[in-house]
Amino acid sequence: MIKNRLKNINIAFLIFLFLSVFCQPAQTSENWGRKTKELKKGFDLSEKIYKESLIEMQWGEIKSAEKKLIDFFKKYPAYSSNNSLKYAAALAKYNLKKYSEALEYLEGLNNASEVFLAAICLESKGQFLEAVTNYQNVLALEKADDIREELEFRIGVCFLLSGNAFAAADTFRQITENYPASRLNAYERYMMS
Repeated sequence: MIKNRLKNINIAFLIFLFLSVFCQPAQTSENWGRKTKELKKGFDLSEKIYKESLIEMQWGEIKSAEKKLIDFFKKYPAYSSNNSLKYAAALAKYNLKKYSEALEYLEGLNNASEVFLAAICLESKGQFLEAVTNYQNVLALEKADDIREELEFRIGVCFLLSGNAFAAADTFRQITENYPASRLNAYERYMMS
């Protein structure tokens, strides 16, 4: 009797297993196809949203660009990790003077433009020493002298605003030595004449 029950349970289990394995793929593949279409639609739309938001920001339509990006992130959460879209959203937030929100979008991004925007946000919030750290990180990535000079100048200003006049003076002195054609040297020459 126990053997018959076990046999019946085994047969029932095999039937259940058979039905669950072989009857599901049609539904799964249909869902998979729908999700694939949604992802493709989201990808195509992400390119469009990115370009449109940058154009809107150039035309001064910052709030419209911000709304478009935020709505896109809500509709397609899978794209909330897209670095280009995150940077565009951070740029919109920065232009609206929402520095903390901009920093949230910049978290984890690490190319020179993104770290530079984070440094500007920190500087705007009055977090000068954190801004110095970010500017120094960009300085390590950047090779062009005119950009390096601007970064070092911003570092000096942040030191000055944080109350560290000695570090600021040292930074400005280094700029005048490293970049003879710098605006600091021009200003110094003007003041001496």
